[in-house]
Amino acid sequence: MARWRRTSPSPAEALEVLRKAGQSQALMDNVKDALEILVHNATEEFSFIPRDVYDGIFMSQDTESRLHARGLRRLHPTRLEEIVQSFSDNYGPAFTVSHCVAAVFPRPSAHPLNSDDWAIDFKSIRIARQATELMQLQDVERLREMYEFFHEFPETSAFAGWVFEAMVHRMFSDGRQSGPTPQPVRMISDGYDPPVFSTDPPSSTSLSPFGPPRARTRAVTQVNFADRQLSDITFDNRKYYIPTAAAHPLFDSFTIDMDLHMVVISVFRITISKKHEGSAEGYPHIRKIIRRVRKLLKEADSNATVRVEYFLVLPVADARRLE
Repeated sequence: MARWRRTSPSPAEALEVLRKAGQSQALMDNVKDALEILVHNATEEFSFIPRDVYDGIFMSQDTESRLHARGLRRLHPTRLEEIVQSFSDNYGPAFTVSHCVAAVFPRPSAHPLNSDDWAIDFKSIRIARQATELMQLQDVERLREMYEFFHEFPETSAFAGWVFEAMVHRMFSDGRQSGPTPQPVRMISDGYDPPVFSTDPPSSTSLSPFGPPRARTRAVTQVNFADRQLSDITFDNRKYYIPTAAAHPLFDSFTIDMDLHMVVISVFRITISKKHEGSAEGYPHIRKIIRRVRKLLKEADSNATVRVEYFLVLPVADARRLE
């Protein structure tokens, strides 16, 4: 383990280490030394908080002259007392639990001349799914307030997305609606394997004939795709299926509706993002659902055909922008 010297190397020394790294046989060791120097300098200058370390390395002058200088000018004694009091009051369950479920991460700027931004989200899909389940237990008005609060700030838009997902699950399962109104938009496949879906033609913005009508009550049913038989899936039209946490989600829920001649699998991806990309690694789950349905049809001695329909579920205001 390298020891830090009390006098930090200058930026010129750090650059020299980087230069030598490209010429030395011990490339990895020199790169490691250079990174340690940069991080050490950033922590000494800006703090141990990951965001400050990141800014200190990549935007040091702007961080020091603008953000920190502005904060110090506003740091009156009374304000410092408020910070200490707030820290003291909150150094309990809220303080100790928050870092276990949420994380702040850099979000690259869409414009090359702008600095990267920051956002906060749950630390994993598994945690987010569990949090969404808890949100569904909240009353309608509380969910609406949570959505409006998180949706107001770009940094917390991920939380708004999870709240919206909880709203959609409730509406599709028990009919309870809390704004914003979800609007399913039918997605069209390009026919490749795995397929890419788009909202073309955009005028197709209605649910399938066998999709989950909002007046119907459906039982929320968890589906574990580690179960090779998918035994939780049946021909019960009163079920609303939600997959358990997956590392690469392609969809958030689905329904299966059957009549005498047709089985319709409606797959839903819930989002508030203007730009959305699903993972092709989740498409084998769709194939497993299809295989399960066909097995059930064979057992039932039915000649019904199987159709899969894909929907992007957006707040109705965002869905109208696609028209």
